[in-house]
Amino acid sequence: MKKILYLPLDERPCNYDFPFKIFNKSDFQVERLQKSNFGFKKTPADIDMICEWLLEKSIDAYGLVISIDMLVYGGLVQGRIHDFSLDNLKKRLDILKQIKRNNPKIIIYAFQLIMRCPSYSSSDAEPDYYEDFGKEIYRFGYLKHKIAMNLASPDEINEFSNICIPKVYISDFIKRREINREINLASLDLVSSEVIDFLVIPQDDSSEYGFTSIDQEIIIQEISNMDLMTKVYLYPGADEVGMILIARMNNFFLGKRPKFYIKYPSITSGQIIPNIEDRYLDSTVKYQIIASYGLVATSLDDADAVLLVNAPADLMLSSLSNNKEGRGMIANRNIVEAIEFVEYAWKHMRKPIVIADVTYGNGSTIEIYNYIKLKNMIFDLAGYAGWNTASNSIGSAIAQGVSYLNYGKTLEHMNFLILRYIEDIAYGGYIRQYIRDNVLKNYPNCSIYDIKPNKAELTIIILHELNKFITERMSDIKQNWLLKEVWLPWNRLYEVGIKIECIDKI
Repeated sequence: MKKILYLPLDERPCNYDFPFKIFNKSDFQVERLQKSNFGFKKTPADIDMICEWLLEKSIDAYGLVISIDMLVYGGLVQGRIHDFSLDNLKKRLDILKQIKRNNPKIIIYAFQLIMRCPSYSSSDAEPDYYEDFGKEIYRFGYLKHKIAMNLASPDEINEFSNICIPKVYISDFIKRREINREINLASLDLVSSEVIDFLVIPQDDSSEYGFTSIDQEIIIQEISNMDLMTKVYLYPGADEVGMILIARMNNFFLGKRPKFYIKYPSITSGQIIPNIEDRYLDSTVKYQIIASYGLVATSLDDADAVLLVNAPADLMLSSLSNNKEGRGMIANRNIVEAIEFVEYAWKHMRKPIVIADVTYGNGSTIEIYNYIKLKNMIFDLAGYAGWNTASNSIGSAIAQGVSYLNYGKTLEHMNFLILRYIEDIAYGGYIRQYIRDNVLKNYPNCSIYDIKPNKAELTIIILHELNKFITERMSDIKQNWLLKEVWLPWNRLYEVGIKIECIDKI
């Protein structure tokens, strides 16, 4: 039995629970600190307790998968709002050196985000001033970057000169970004000195130009200067990285390099740039595969599994918007051919099928579910995900696929697969929008970002609507799984926690 320590990005289920549910096995046991030590959204974790736990538990551990944002800031959101000095943060990084000294054989995989810069105004998970000046701060960085690259139009230069942001706010934002970037660079030093064995620097909420892209360029240059290109990966993502790195450690532990054959429903699907990401989808898909210690197969015969990335042919929409589907979702995307392909790959060649459903951001539709139902494959998938960003979906689907390849069709695998159908399709694709558009108007004190005044009542409504949806549109699941509980981890509609129970093994 190998003991793997896991320090998550934050306390939400996607970070705290998902990696544990996928990979905690008899021969590969994932240990976590109790959730009560991880704070809540804008309340930081107990960093002293985290350090004590890491030092105690790492003495005899095989590996450590660690969020540096949690270690130094106390969580994901704290990295955007903290007031710690750079020296203080760097001292917290030193615990990794001590862990390696105490246990030289321990394998450390780490991840630390480039601080995001959302394009909208909201202080839900940002500094308070982002409520009023978030869009302006984003445009400031976006236009500043384009001007520096001599790519800005006269209208953009004029827009930049007329952006009005209180100096104290933009100075605070830039200063914190600089500190974050210095911690990114300090993490590179730990890779160079072989304290960290592998590092992912994910970009949460990124774009082609702007503050995040500026930081990315600096960090990429330093990675190249230090010859760390094969030990440090930088690509879009955030909440899926814990799953991917534990998948990597599991593959390394078992001595496996699984090969994934990538299938798209359109010749141009891999060339779209997903919402709030900065590069072609295909580039990110391949990064996620190799980050898991997998490889990209060039033929179906050579593959261990098939990864169907269900993406539009041109433009990715959000499940939270009311935009109508265009030709990239209808005429130019041949999902029928893709489904026929994966059916043949599974039923005739016994290649496990993993589906990353990224036709929409923030949730998926029931389309894929209906197709695999027609093919009698609902309970046969090696992985499925269709939540939040494209990278979140791709990474969590691949992690499930790795676990399936290494351990088979276990009850734990089935429970997580069904959880993804319910959370990503039923809630993310339909029920959340129903609550927002039809229920919240009856609760004037609530919003999609804050339902706390009526949390108990809204949770009951969500549970009822989910059960209704499952009964009417996912009857196969209803026959075998019981939806027992739902909760809203950050007192908002954006994400949901769900507890299910298998009542009849498949």
